[in-house]
Amino acid sequence: MYAIKVVLQPERGASQTAQQLCDLAYERIRREAQPGVEHVSLVPDPPLVMAMTFVMAASVAQAEQLAATAWAEWHRRGCLHGWRSTSCTADLALGVWAAQAPFLSDGGVFGAD
Repeated sequence: MYAIKVVLQPERGASQTAQQLCDLAYERIRREAQPGVEHVSLVPDPPLVMAMTFVMAASVAQAEQLAATAWAEWHRRGCLHGWRSTSCTADLALGVWAAQAPFLSDGGVFGAD
């Protein structure tokens, strides 16, 4: 699984704030699942929205392509009216952290020493 960071920016004259977009788009994105996308976390960072997109793929390049395709489809379907994607890249720092963190299968906290 790869973490792909998508940055959403309001278009000129957008009527929604970053928080409003998160509130309105989250449920639609969840209902309109896209191939390879396992989860999306929307985080307002006014005036932007950071959309961490978790993708199952064989490579980073494939994950970025799947994420870009998913976001293009969500834009096409009107889930993000008045907003545009400005970047769609792998979050390599998160990937390195996840690869180094010990995962506990007993429900414990990962990353704890």
